[in-house]
Amino acid sequence: MVREERVGDMGKQGIRVLLVDDHNTVRTSLHRMLEHTGDIEVVGEGINGLDALKMVENLNPDVLILDVEMPEMDGIEVTHILNKMNSPVKILILSAYDDEGYIKNVLEQGAVGYLIKDEPPANIIEAVRLAVRGKKAEKSESYNQDYRLNFHRASGHLG
Repeated sequence: MVREERVGDMGKQGIRVLLVDDHNTVRTSLHRMLEHTGDIEVVGEGINGLDALKMVENLNPDVLILDVEMPEMDGIEVTHILNKMNSPVKILILSAYDDEGYIKNVLEQGAVGYLIKDEPPANIIEAVRLAVRGKKAEKSESYNQDYRLNFHRASGHLG
């Protein structure tokens, strides 16, 4: 299911988010949670990486919340392609995997953050807001070498 929404005035004021995940329950839950914030607007939903590429171009979201494992094209490849295209969209990966090597890979491909699907809603909302303000995920020494919601000003690639 692909859902695109053209937005009026709120889109100019709020943070425009595109959700791409092959699980309807995840998309629906995220949509409801984000829409209740008042400053975040979901402008579309997709189910695979091809949807993500098409919808980023058509809808011009500020933030793309992207699953990693999806049919047709995975989130890592989408991130790589958008990064090579110099797309201005900020990519937040939302995944069930909590493996440091896996996380490091998607951040190196150009994602600005990595969230686990069981993150508290407040963390996901804050990650969206931080991403739009030019923050990027960095390895956190204070969370057992984990890459969790420790953002700093984006100043290039992680080293």
